[in-house]
Amino acid sequence: MKAHMLLGNYLVAYLRKIDVSHLFGFPSDLVIQLFIKFGKPHNMRVIATSHEPGSEFTVDGYARATRKIGVLCVTYGTGGDIMSSTQLPVPFL
Repeated sequence: MKAHMLLGNYLVAYLRKIDVSHLFGFPSDLVIQLFIKFGKPHNMRVIATSHEPGSEFTVDGYARATRKIGVLCVTYGTGGDIMSSTQLPVPFL
């Protein structure tokens, strides 16, 4: 990784370093650029759902079934609020 880089580029590089291949989430206008960064240029699969709770259950199922890290991307504000109020026994950042 470079000494100075944009946050989105750093995040993509780090997730690739730890072998993340899928990104789940609700592609709203505030995170769409991050979804685009993750997509084809970095050979990551973006799984879009129709709302945040659906994304959460999808990424949880993926992580449990594959034993890999599941990465979920939602917008800040209501998207983050919805995610923080769930009862799934998984780490939330």
